[in-house]
Amino acid sequence: MRRRSLLRTLAVSGAVCTGVGIGTSTTNLVQSVQAQSSSDWQQQQRLLPPDSEQQNGFGYKIELSDGGETALVNTTTSSVYVYAIENNQWIFQKELTDPDGDSESRFGFDIALSGDGSTALVGAPNARPTTQTETTQPRSGVVHAFSSDDGSWSLEQRIHTDTTVSDDALGAAVSVSNDGSTALIGGLQRISNECVVFSRNGGNWIQRDKFTSSDVKGGDRFGSVVALSGDGSTAIVSAVRKEISESDPFRLGSAYIFDQNDDTWSEQRKLTGGSNRQWGPFGISLSLSDNGTTALIGSKSANAEGSGIEAFEDSAYVFSRNNNEWSQDQILVTESDESQQNNILPVSLSASGTTAVVADVYEDEFTGSAYIFSKNGSTWSQQQKLTVDINKSGTFGSGIAISGDGNTILAGAPLEDTESGDQAGATYVFTNNGNFSDDTQVSLSNVQIDDDTIDSTGSHTLSFSVSGVSPDDVKDNIRIALPEEVTVESVIEASSPNTSYNVTVQQETNPIELYVDPTGSNDPAEMNIEVRLRLSSDTI
Repeated sequence: MRRRSLLRTLAVSGAVCTGVGIGTSTTNLVQSVQAQSSSDWQQQQRLLPPDSEQQNGFGYKIELSDGGETALVNTTTSSVYVYAIENNQWIFQKELTDPDGDSESRFGFDIALSGDGSTALVGAPNARPTTQTETTQPRSGVVHAFSSDDGSWSLEQRIHTDTTVSDDALGAAVSVSNDGSTALIGGLQRISNECVVFSRNGGNWIQRDKFTSSDVKGGDRFGSVVALSGDGSTAIVSAVRKEISESDPFRLGSAYIFDQNDDTWSEQRKLTGGSNRQWGPFGISLSLSDNGTTALIGSKSANAEGSGIEAFEDSAYVFSRNNNEWSQDQILVTESDESQQNNILPVSLSASGTTAVVADVYEDEFTGSAYIFSKNGSTWSQQQKLTVDINKSGTFGSGIAISGDGNTILAGAPLEDTESGDQAGATYVFTNNGNFSDDTQVSLSNVQIDDDTIDSTGSHTLSFSVSGVSPDDVKDNIRIALPEEVTVESVIEASSPNTSYNVTVQQETNPIELYVDPTGSNDPAEMNIEVRLRLSSDTI
């Protein structure tokens, strides 16, 4: 069920804030308050590969930058395309190909893009570590790092491990932090069952650590899927063939959480979908929020006793971390009437961990679809279903990515019959059209730096009130924007003391995101949110 499409905004100008430690008055410290009550996703554009020759599998995997302004789209024919926004249209920017000219390297098998859109990792899991293709060295896998200087892309380095083991297929799974400084690389790992972490120092990528799970066994395929949090401090890694119990004949799979301490990575938690599932694998797709506290795990479930999931229903699992303890929050189930064994279920999560997209590639005779879920308070609910008018077996959703800001989705249909040829593939761009609009009912007041809350570190406490939110007693998402140069250290408080409204902090960094649930309010028009933020002293 789609919630109403309404987004309210108030641009605040001339708000004067004074206080101890500021020295002079600060204007426009709160730039805008934006209220969004719904998502309304619409198809914006259809992308095809730029060359006239047929490109098989265009859109099999997709990566998006945080702001939804840069995208990587791969093919099954060893090419990766870079697209970028220009004048509100997606345009082709660059084709990335194997710099060694190795037709057997499987260049582009997996791809990763930094949040700032300036670093791309391209896996070539069947490449040799040396640049010489005619060699006795094993095809153990390589990752190619590319960097962009204002849209001009160039090869930065060929990344490979200290040791080379045949059939490791390193680069079959890659992920990179938002700033492009940390890379997590896995593979099909038939032998070593390890993931490798590299960090960038200047223009050089240096191997920092390698790790595996505490209960690893041969054949687990540890490292076959990986994801890194935006801040580069948390990793989630799948072992898609892991036996989760001695009586597990199906190898249902597991996922493992690792945290970084200096340059050392250590296992924090093993996640599973439960031993009562009868089909796997659990962890065929992974996504992490920017701060590493929310994980979205794609799976194939059947006959999960006590979960309410029927046989062969396609599902994704949401886990969250609270005080360093991980727990399962909810199972997101697609509405497909044709869920079946061995389905593919790609997933992607926004930076804040509050919007998820889950694709059902096999729905409607392999035509495919994608489902958008949002987190309201502590509950996830389906918001919208995305489909496109393509041929059967087009496999829409095989590649899926949502931007960090949660406002752009790219979905690939790699087997769509297109102008380029049969099963050449296409990629579709969707945007959230619940755009900001003025609404005079929303107002901001009492913006001030509290004189008595400046602590010993010099941090300042900014307080203000927002009125007129949810006047129709409908749930709202609130976004509070401060100037880009202002660093928000934390949200100290966000509450509605005079009503029964529940206010939940969705994102603490600038812009602040709150979720407001007007449960049982007798007079919603009088609702008032009181917010206190801790700001870094050197940014105001």
